[in-house]
Amino acid sequence: MRAAWLFLALISGCATPARQEVERAPPARLDEEFTLALGDSIVLSGTPYTITFNKVIEDSRCAQGMTCVWEGNARIEIRLWDFAWPPEGEPRSVGVTGFDLELNTSPRFPTEPYDTGFVMELRRLEPLPRAGAQTQAYTVTLVARKK
Repeated sequence: MRAAWLFLALISGCATPARQEVERAPPARLDEEFTLALGDSIVLSGTPYTITFNKVIEDSRCAQGMTCVWEGNARIEIRLWDFAWPPEGEPRSVGVTGFDLELNTSPRFPTEPYDTGFVMELRRLEPLPRAGAQTQAYTVTLVARKK
């Protein structure tokens, strides 16, 4: 039985942001812009949510110095974790649920997710692509508002 709890703790620990990491980060505030680097998490003040910038799914935006027919689009994935933090020493999976949201930079596609009780808006994804170079050091600027 103890081995099963240890296994669950290890797996869920890999799948969720580290509690100490998230609690050290300054909280994001509703109605104010906040920026996350790829892989970083932040607590959304006044809600039970922690937000993680998971990945850039696609980036077809016009590269710097290029002339393009349209602006292109970047699609990102963020994860909203709903934490009911378990007491220290308990498996992290207790009280933790999460779901992924996809947001786009182009107004031709959804820039705000479906109903989550508040609106999450993608304001910026930086840097812009460069022709012939792969971007890996992305940062995203978001705003969260209550509906």
